[in-house]
Amino acid sequence: MAGEGPRCYQPPLVGVWWDLNTCPVPADVNPLCVHRIIKSVLLDEIRFPTTTAIHVIGNLEYLSSDLLEKISSCGIILIHSPCGGKNLSASLRDSLSDWYSEVRSDPQHPGYGNIMLISGDSTMVDCLHEFSGLSKFYAYPKDVRPLSPVDNQGEKLFVKAFVWETLLSDNEASCSLMVPDYESHLMCEVCYFASGTYEDFITHFKSEQHRKGMFEIVPMGCDKPTYFCPTCNYPAYNELNLSLHNKSEDHYHKLLAEKELPPQAEDCESRKRNPQVDLSNKINKKQSLERA
Repeated sequence: MAGEGPRCYQPPLVGVWWDLNTCPVPADVNPLCVHRIIKSVLLDEIRFPTTTAIHVIGNLEYLSSDLLEKISSCGIILIHSPCGGKNLSASLRDSLSDWYSEVRSDPQHPGYGNIMLISGDSTMVDCLHEFSGLSKFYAYPKDVRPLSPVDNQGEKLFVKAFVWETLLSDNEASCSLMVPDYESHLMCEVCYFASGTYEDFITHFKSEQHRKGMFEIVPMGCDKPTYFCPTCNYPAYNELNLSLHNKSEDHYHKLLAEKELPPQAEDCESRKRNPQVDLSNKINKKQSLERA
């Protein structure tokens, strides 16, 4: 239009999807640094400024509240998708599809973009094949065998792969802390609940609405959930989710209340900082009871 000034340049888009369950923040890394580390590493690889959106996806309900609050305060989008496996891949695919539509409609860089996946879950890697024409980066945990998939043209799917723990430790010293002044974006896919504040998000997890939502999606057997914690009246989607619940502070404190035993300070601190998934899918309920 006549008289309209030149359009401001907008850098191309980068979408990052981080599976916090399989790639947790190591105990010696400050969570407030992670956002800036990821952006710095991608800038080194892509070699020009980008607009980067980082999404945390997975079962967030029983991770450390302090950890989640710090991550969300840096502008990282939190998506609670507790079902794992193919269901988690479906959540990733939906989120990627929305982002990919934005990339294709970008007036300055139509169809151009970069993706980074941070995960030890091979099913999440598989869904990246659907999104062609994008440069893809990959970070995986040190105890998981790295994948070397090829795309539909027989080329390597990933431009570059990183060991997650090494990526963080090698770059933390050069990255200053993020100032926690970003607007939060938090979503629960069980209940289609969205919040702009961390406090409301955590309150939602403890609500009757969320509990009812879990009962509606979990597998049932003989009219009761297949995976269930009677102590907390909590239904889980699978063995892995029940494992997360059984390692949580809430579950542990309820066990203590039932047994009337004093808490172990060291164990409680361990739960608060790093209550991560048992990647071997071992049943942890008996272990929880033994600790109590």
